[in-house]
Amino acid sequence: QMEQKENFGLIWDIYHTHSVYGKHWRVFYEAMKPWIQHVHIKDSIGRKLTLPNEGELEIIPIIKHLIHDGYTGWFSLEWERKWEPELPPLETALICLCDLLKAFEIKIEK
Repeated sequence: QMEQKENFGLIWDIYHTHSVYGKHWRVFYEAMKPWIQHVHIKDSIGRKLTLPNEGELEIIPIIKHLIHDGYTGWFSLEWERKWEPELPPLETALICLCDLLKAFEIKIEK
């Protein structure tokens, strides 16, 4: 067990966790949760990136789990259109993510 440090934090990219753990993301989360300070949100089918909630990742269960556990860090939509030009524009992805969060009554603040 690592000692928790004030000046150390982890950026959790749920896509990369999914590529290793799949639906068993809680294994990673439980081991790393003391250090998670920032969460990158994106979705995919296999390695093909999709709009939020059009892929396989458990975005809402992950967000709800973090909030339930008292997470107060940032959530960030990671949109890689520069490397994946076939993806829709960022504005479309942001609207999609906001609609998804609202549908599950997850409050977002600016």
